Amino acid sequence: MFCSKCGRQNPAGQKFCQYCGAPLPPDRGYAGRGEYPPGQPQRAGKPAAAFRMKPVHWLLIGEVLLAAAGIFVGIRLLQDRYSARHTVERYAEALQAQDWATAYDCLDMQGETGLSREDYIAAQTAKTPELIQQVTVTEVQDSRAEEYWKELSRELGIPVEEEKEENSVRMEISGLVNGDMQTWTVTAVPTEKKWFFFDEWKIVPYNMYGEEVPISFPENASVTINGAALDASALENSGSYGEDSWYEGYVLPHVFYGGYQVRISQEGMEPWTKLVEYGGDAGAFDFTDVFLMPTQETADALMKQYGQISQEYFSAALNGGEFRDLESYFTRDALEEGDAEREFQEIRESAYDSREQRGCLSMEVSDIRGEAVPVTEYYDAVPGDVVLNITGTVTTIQENGSGTPRETSEETSWQVCFHQEDGVWKLRGL
Repeated sequence: MFCSKCGRQNPAGQKFCQYCGAPLPPDRGYAGRGEYPPGQPQRAGKPAAAFRMKPVHWLLIGEVLLAAAGIFVGIRLLQDRYSARHTVERYAEALQAQDWATAYDCLDMQGETGLSREDYIAAQTAKTPELIQQVTVTEVQDSRAEEYWKELSRELGIPVEEEKEENSVRMEISGLVNGDMQTWTVTAVPTEKKWFFFDEWKIVPYNMYGEEVPISFPENASVTINGAALDASALENSGSYGEDSWYEGYVLPHVFYGGYQVRISQEGMEPWTKLVEYGGDAGAFDFTDVFLMPTQETADALMKQYGQISQEYFSAALNGGEFRDLESYFTRDALEEGDAEREFQEIRESAYDSREQRGCLSMEVSDIRGEAVPVTEYYDAVPGDVVLNITGTVTTIQENGSGTPRETSEETSWQVCFHQEDGVWKLRGL
């Protein structure tokens, strides 16, 4: 038991301290165990050990701090990555580098336009190249610009969700285009969430494509645009041309602004090609002034065919034949007009009459040669026809009642026109 006055230990059971005589408290069982009763001061001795940070603790704290810093930096990077400015800057850089795939990825093409990445890349690749340099991006703070884009979207019929429109950000892209400074405004809108927190921004394709673009081309011709065959059966007929027209008209639902290598071809004809720069012009794809020229092989074959027909025609007329036997060589229009038949009858009337011993005994066209010329040089030719300027020697043998036939030969030039009907080349007239 310890004395509360001097702190010395006394034998158990004593009532007074044997050292200082102070009364001792009742014994509660602390004696002999080296413990101090509650509330008693501790004797001088070995101090309690202090808490020390071990290296592993500092390592853990460092890792936590690094993780927190990494999270902070990551959030900032994601905020920059998924921002309107980042999207517009990425788009501007893609234009400068002519990286059309990346530029398309920056556009909000989620609508029902049917325009694909391939369409965009082809249109931008085919157009006349532009050198874009020193591109900068700045945010537009002018409220008038907002009203302008709203009005433009209404005029173009481009739907923009109200929520997107309210959160839209307008930015100006400036740069040297082929050496001239140009500035154009783009509008970015949030399209979807990334990582549950960040908006992904896309550029609204204002003034980047046209809608319901008319296209017309010669009938029976096939059309390819930027290497892709045009499927006319999948297009709406424009109704611009009647049944008697030699052109077909359709409507292209959507067309990116850009360049288009157009190729119009038809069997037996030389293909016609042209680079069309489309920027919203309603008549950009109007090919009603296209007249295909025949290949040399086709022209040679038709000249040979004409030689055979003309020989049979003159022979029948001079030897009592009937025109109906020759009708398969002429188009329906030629038969309705009747010029070929009238000429046949005139030749028939000039044939040799044995009673009068006068008239034409024979007529022959030889040494036929020539070349194809544009259909515009023939008075009623239509697209798809073949017009030939022919030179040949016409030899006739006439009997004038003298008993001695007279032969004459003369080199003559004339025009003939072939029209393809039911898959067969036929003459519009001799």
